[in-house]
Amino acid sequence: MAANGTPGNEKIVEQTTTLSCGSFDALRVFGHETIDGQVVAQAAIDDEGDGVGTVAVAGEHVTRIESDEPYDEVSYGTVVKEEVSGGETIYYVEFGDARGVRPCKMGEDGCRIVTKPPSWVPKPTRHPNAGALFSHADAEAYDLMVSIEAASRPDAY
Repeated sequence: MAANGTPGNEKIVEQTTTLSCGSFDALRVFGHETIDGQVVAQAAIDDEGDGVGTVAVAGEHVTRIESDEPYDEVSYGTVVKEEVSGGETIYYVEFGDARGVRPCKMGEDGCRIVTKPPSWVPKPTRHPNAGALFSHADAEAYDLMVSIEAASRPDAY
């Protein structure tokens, strides 16, 4: 295990997405943690107490996000492959959702390498509906799948 609690030299990517339209309901914010200088917290729909996700906030004093307030949703993924292209490193990241492995350049699309995810975030695993027919054990097929996914990005050409 590495010092950050991940096996070997496994890298964790944090991706922040700004939701400018806010939520349908106010969000209750709780369980704050600081991850490499950024305060993140769990957020749940106020009334029902479900729909828990992760948000970036200004500090532990933030305990509620009103429905009309924009906010930053945060997700965490595991780097499964690195590729250097034109002097830039492209990380292929498994976020554990139906979109599968996605390429991330640090500093773009809200992506950065972090030492660990928050304690409540499980390690991402391959989502069963990610559309991939190949396992990580089949290296050639997996590389092909990653290449196809990268080429399908709108900015790939």
